[in-house]
Amino acid sequence: MSPKKTNARLEGIAAIMSNADTCGVIVDKNGKILASTPRFSEISGNKKTFRNLQEIFRDLPDVSSLKPNGDIRLVLNNSGKEITAKAVSTFQEDGNLAIIFRAPQNERILEERLELFHSAFEHSTDAITITKVDGTIIDVNDAFTKIFGYTREEVIGKTTALVKSKHSTRDFYNQMWESLDKHDQWKGEIINCRKDGMEIPVWLTITPIYLDGKKIGYMGIESDISERKNLEQQLIQTEKLATIGQLAAGIAHEIGTPLNIISGNAEYMLLDMKESEKGCQELLTIISQTKRMTQLMRQLLDFARPNILSLEPVNVNAVIKGVLDFVRLQFKMNDIEVKTNLEENLPKVYGDPALLYQVFLNTIVNAFQAMTRGGELRIHTSAENDGVNKGKIIVRIKDTGEGIQPENIERVFTPFFTTKEPGKGTGLGLAVTRRIVQEHNGTIKIDSEVGKGTAVVIMFNAFEPQKKSESKRKS
Repeated sequence: MSPKKTNARLEGIAAIMSNADTCGVIVDKNGKILASTPRFSEISGNKKTFRNLQEIFRDLPDVSSLKPNGDIRLVLNNSGKEITAKAVSTFQEDGNLAIIFRAPQNERILEERLELFHSAFEHSTDAITITKVDGTIIDVNDAFTKIFGYTREEVIGKTTALVKSKHSTRDFYNQMWESLDKHDQWKGEIINCRKDGMEIPVWLTITPIYLDGKKIGYMGIESDISERKNLEQQLIQTEKLATIGQLAAGIAHEIGTPLNIISGNAEYMLLDMKESEKGCQELLTIISQTKRMTQLMRQLLDFARPNILSLEPVNVNAVIKGVLDFVRLQFKMNDIEVKTNLEENLPKVYGDPALLYQVFLNTIVNAFQAMTRGGELRIHTSAENDGVNKGKIIVRIKDTGEGIQPENIERVFTPFFTTKEPGKGTGLGLAVTRRIVQEHNGTIKIDSEVGKGTAVVIMFNAFEPQKKSESKRKS
């Protein structure tokens, strides 16, 4: 067979050899190589051009004895390593033999691929978990340890229930397993739990792992979607505020004047009445309730109206001390002890002093109202420089009050939501507080346990004054 026909023959069978692990070679009856595919030298572990199969493989059998689909155990001359190849097909023409076989990659290529997969596994920003079929953890990557706070040693050998939160019910997991059995995959949003108890919303994808057609485990990939959820909540909150603003403006316009008329007439009627006369107490009630409604309307308008910030460097410790001076007598009368730990030389916050005063007043008054039978209020300020919260001013306000039910913790920031008795709260205090904090590019978080109290953590960026560099001219 001529070289042109030989190459044409190989090209004709290229479709069979399209797999990356497949190669082909044509030899004469003495094993002399007439033509080969580009992958042949790579799969055989040789980069040089050889003239004879015997130069590549040690103890090569008679090539004419090779049968289709027969196993060929070959030893590489250059390394002495043994590989097992399977002939895909053979045929003879003009005394020449074409062999198409599928051979495993040499160890170097396999090692490169393993290193590639291992690098992708380790450097993924998503948490990856490899488990057995029963959910026992075989391995996790670095992202898993960072997101959930566990070390590898703490999770390997445990089940994935280790990060299960109270939100994942038995019915939820039953549906997940049904989907895995039916569709060979599951994906969806789930709330898992860190080692420190903090809940994290994640987008979880689970796919099975097969070996020789048998399912041997699962791979779970979890993406932390906390930031996305926070943005969604902020968007919802913004839409609510816009609706409340329109509602407040309309109500104030329609109700404000009638309320003033009612209150004014009631006060006029009281001028000629004595306290003992019939109807006097009823008029006093009308006046007090119209004033309460007027105050609520004013709060609504203040809440809906955007704040115009008057920014300046603010000493947070000084603001807190000012609030405590204002409420100290009330706390003392209600048997509430105030303990402070205000860090000295605390960096300032760039903000509006009046609005920051309102933030701490609302928070401290809420704590006071939660301690109906007395208690202890702890206030702690600090400058964090731990790498995570670097350049942050953190204020922790903790009471020993009644606490908040878990399902209500996020709702307390919703306008008009209140856990107080009717007539003792409008449900706007914390909503206003969070809005002011966010306007100062800060965050506010509440942790609470029923019967043990509530902790409010407020975080602001530390103020960093611009340093003016003085340039001196050389005379």
